[in-house]
Parts: sequence; C-alpha cells; structure tokens
Amino acid sequence: MGGHALKLVETVRKSAEDYAVIRAHVLAIMAAAGVRCAIPFEVPGKTSYGDLDVLYVPPAGFQKRLFLDEHFAPTEVVTNGQVSSFNVTIGPEVAKNFQVDFIATAAEEFEMALFYFSYSDLGGLFGRIVTSVGLKLGIAGLWMDVAVRGMQALLDGTASMHEINQTLHTRRVILTSDPKEMCAFLGLDHGHYDRGFQSATEVFDFVRSCRYFSPAVFTSLNYEHRSRATKRPFYNAFLDHIQVDPAAITAAQERVGEIMRNEQPIALQHFRKHDVIRTYIEELRAQEARAGKFSAALFMEAGFSGPALGAAIRDFKAAQADFDRYLDETEEAAIRAHVTEFCLARKVAAI
Repeated sequence: MGGHALKLVETVRKSAEDYAVIRAHVLAIMAAAGVRCAIPFEVPGKTSYGDLDVLYVPPAGFQKRLFLDEHFAPTEVVTNGQVSSFNVTIGPEVAKNFQVDFIATAAEEFEMALFYFSYSDLGGLFGRIVTSVGLKLGIAGLWMDVAVRGMQALLDGTASMHEINQTLHTRRVILTSDPKEMCAFLGLDHGHYDRGFQSATEVFDFVRSCRYFSPAVFTSLNYEHRSRATKRPFYNAFLDHIQVDPAAITAAQERVGEIMRNEQPIALQHFRKHDVIRTYIEELRAQEARAGKFSAALFMEAGFSGPALGAAIRDFKAAQADFDRYLDETEEAAIRAHVTEFCLARKVAAI
C-alpha cells in the first residue's frame, strides 16, 4: 500500500485511464475465479496512481501464491501480514510492473474493511477522532478497550478519564462491525458515503460531520498519525482544510494525551453491550477466587522448589479433568488437603 512495497521490481505510477484498465482487468480475474473482492473507493479527482488495493476474502483452501502465479504471473511477491504486494503487466502500452496489493480480509470484517480503506485515509481520520473519546476503529469494527479496574464504574455510568487512561489490563469490547451502525452512532450519513463523493472537499466535510469531530483532535497525535500527516498527501490536505498546521502538532503518547473525554458509557448504552462487561466481571471474579484457593505457595509449604515445584504443580493440575471447574466447586480447605496428600505421595514415590 503506497506503491513502494516491491524491492526487486521497479514499479511506475499510472494515469487514471490506465489505472481504470488495470482495475477492470483484476476485477474480471477475481470474478471469474469466484473470489469475493472489492476495491476501496478512490479519492475523487486523483490523476495518477502508484498501486491498486484489492480487498478479498480467501475461499476455503485458498493457496494465495499458486493463485497469483496462475492468474498474474508476478515477478515479485512481498507479503507483510495480511497484505501481499506484487507486480502485474498488461501489455507494454497499458501497464508494466504496476503494483497490486492484495489484502486478505475475514468475511465478517469485509464491509468494515472496505469502509476503512476507502478514500485514502478515511479510516485513519475517523480512527483518530474516535480515539479522542476513548473508542477505537479498525477493520475489525468500532470497539473500546476497557480497563479492568474501571469495568464496574463503566456499568454504573461513573467511569472517568482516570479509568480510561489505564493502559494495562484491558478487555476489548467490539461495539459493531457494521459500517451503517457505526455511522449512525457517529452521526454520519452512510447514504452519502454509499452514493460516493465528487471531490476531496466532500470527503473532508463528511469527516467533519462526525459528532465527535473537533480540529483540536488533530493538534496532538501519536507517532503513526504524525507520520501520516507528513507523508500522506490526503491526510495533509485534510489538516490544511481544517486549518491545523502540521508543524505545530505535538506528540501524544498512546492513550495519554490522545483522549479528550470518555464516551465509553455512551457507546456501551447505544450498542447495548452491558452483558459483555458483566461477563468479563464474572470471569475476573472467578479468576480471583481461584487464585485465592490455589497457588504455588501450597507446594512450597510442602518443601518443593525450583524445577520440582513447577513439575508438581503441572502434574497436580493434569490430574483434574477440568481444573477450573475443580477450583470452582471445591472448598479451599479441601484443595489444601488434596495438595498436601498429593505432595506426600510424590515424596514417598521418589524414595
């Protein structure tokens, strides 16, 4: 993505006309192969392109490299995570060594990924905006990372900035993976997005229509967004549109300095995810109760230490068909007695 992934093959930018031919060529191949795919919406008015992004859902048993070799015969393939970049050639007059980026996407994330990658940095801009109110946005959807110590406060509607700025021990709550639901929550007209934008200014105005938008959100950015602001023309143009000087942007650490207010309780209420939090709380309480009943200290009291300690604990756990259930259903005194009996038998067997 960006047109510079390949190292052995020198790729070239193409005009909008040639890009349209390449786009149609790739889509026709994917359709004939029965592979679900889509190309994110491009920024209106763009006159040249450095690469083509293609979102696709790998079918069962899909062998990516074999598929690429058979249908595109690339000279070079570079894979980074879910993105595979390769060169395509469609005759010397249309495209020679043009970069195509295949982005593997789970079926349940396909629509959100399409929204996120469309119009260059649309997903990145909205991601920064929702981060400012304690939420997150990515191809998995709209979510929030909830601090373990703040879960009850979140349920009670009393969560503060103190809880949300805790970076350790969090649980993820997916709010929605549906772009329409996300847009409704953010106050965006998804129909406008669906119909398409006629200019970059329309895209910028769409971003500004978000209920949480404020130019101040973009005056303090983490490393990733500061990099986008300097290296990506669309992101930079948006900053210019909202009159934020990239040179005046301050560095923000992850979460601290990025978050301006806590909207997690509002989001939790809107998407009705209280039961997810309650389940997390129940799981944490169960873990705490188990830790109170069983620990290495029981074996250390019996004289085990070092490697022998770890082996004894491992074997005791393995002796239970369902160790967590055993802890949940057995009284602490009984567990202590079982460990004592186990340790004594182990020592006798070692004589």
